[in-house]
Amino acid sequence: MIPFLFGIRTIKIQRQAFRHDLCLNCKKAAYSTLTRSMTFGAVLFIPVLPLGIRTKWLCDECGENPHSLKRTRLPFKFAGLIILAITMWASFQDTERGSDPTVDGVFRVIIAGLILFTLFSIRKHSAAPDWQQEYSKSGVSRLPPDLQCPYCRVNLQLEEGKIKCPACKLVRSEISDTETP
Repeated sequence: MIPFLFGIRTIKIQRQAFRHDLCLNCKKAAYSTLTRSMTFGAVLFIPVLPLGIRTKWLCDECGENPHSLKRTRLPFKFAGLIILAITMWASFQDTERGSDPTVDGVFRVIIAGLILFTLFSIRKHSAAPDWQQEYSKSGVSRLPPDLQCPYCRVNLQLEEGKIKCPACKLVRSEISDTETP
């Protein structure tokens, strides 16, 4: 029997635009690319059912959304701390069952280490940076405009009121003040 009969596939990823951007994940001023992709439901790795079209900005350095920071949120850290504390408490409750004291001791040391690590992570947790403020501080907005396409190295041209690459048809975009991540 085949274990993976159904799945989701993303195909036809196309670049549509590019811009100078500040990525909050890799903390670099780099190009980000507006990509468009189609997602399909697949049966036996064959795309069958179209599920939709997605358009999103991706950092060219790390491949993530440049305006959202990937990290563990604070409520999940507190939930993990509570689960670890309950596990530590439970490890001291059932001592007469006849288990090996060495294994119990190693288990308790590991749980204590994880609790300390979680407490340190909660203490060091900071609010997510405002990408617009970081963008203005980084100086990316003061970079000179591109004269060449960063992907195919062809001179950019003004077409239909937009700056485009004549070879790959990418549009140079700017970050607007009203854009939200």
